[in-house]
Amino acid sequence: MTARLHATAGQTFDAIGPPSRSRAIESGSLDQDDDLGTEFNFGLERILDGIESLIDRSGERPSGG
Repeated sequence: MTARLHATAGQTFDAIGPPSRSRAIESGSLDQDDDLGTEFNFGLERILDGIESLIDRSGERPSGG
């Protein structure tokens, strides 16, 4: 995350917000300039994992065909 974006995030996510969000910002883990494709793929995998989990819980699988 660039310095400007980090400063904006710090203003947006103040200490009153959820503790995990504050810890993530304070840890510096968001400061890494990761490859955009890598970040996109990571986020997409999390979304698809969530969809798979919802399908598994419903007990229904879409028919592949």
